[in-house]
Amino acid sequence: MHIFIIKNKSVFLNLFSLFDYKGKKMKLSVIILILFFIKSIISPLPSNYLNVTKNGMMLIGFDSLFEYHLSFLASVIIALVFWEDFSNKNYEILYFYNGMKFNKNIFLRFFVYMCIFIFSEFILSIIYVRNIPQNFFSLILLSVRYIPSLLFMCSLSLIMMIYTKNNIASILICTCFYMIDFISNGHFFKIFSLGGCTFNFIYYNSFNYYLINRILLLIISLLFIFYSCKKATQV
Repeated sequence: MHIFIIKNKSVFLNLFSLFDYKGKKMKLSVIILILFFIKSIISPLPSNYLNVTKNGMMLIGFDSLFEYHLSFLASVIIALVFWEDFSNKNYEILYFYNGMKFNKNIFLRFFVYMCIFIFSEFILSIIYVRNIPQNFFSLILLSVRYIPSLLFMCSLSLIMMIYTKNNIASILICTCFYMIDFISNGHFFKIFSLGGCTFNFIYYNSFNYYLINRILLLIISLLFIFYSCKKATQV
């Protein structure tokens, strides 16, 4: 990949042409989302979902689709988005010419992909829960509940890359977190688990426990993003 020393405005305009040649990473993201769209159409949540969960049962095969599997794949995409930054140590030049205490270039590229995944997950979730009898407010709640897990996994991928300066290390750490948390039914990481919905925290623990879990994931994600962009100013 060629590195060009250009003004900040030009950097923002040329980010994706420089770091995503022919849009391969964006195309891969779209392919993943299309596959999840097909899955949501073919196999939505069952109409008795709310009654089953109220009885304390876990529908792991359903909720894990977005809460775990899409979140993990999105974290891998984030690692690929920044692949050229670290594979050839291009980050040294990018950090040096950033000229600010907060790396807006890193933030912008991360922000664009996060918006794509969050918006897509929201729309796909609406399709996924369509069989459940509900009002508009319930529909929104059921559709946004997976977002904290998605944001957490992507921000974890980002901060691990920035601190280790190694994309593969980031993918391995995210893979370990994803697998350990899923295999342990959310018991290993407890309140920090991705699986608040998958493992029915509301009825196995309490509503407050579930709510704290969702809020903690959001707060930690925002901190990860902030410190990643702060750290990405130091060569």
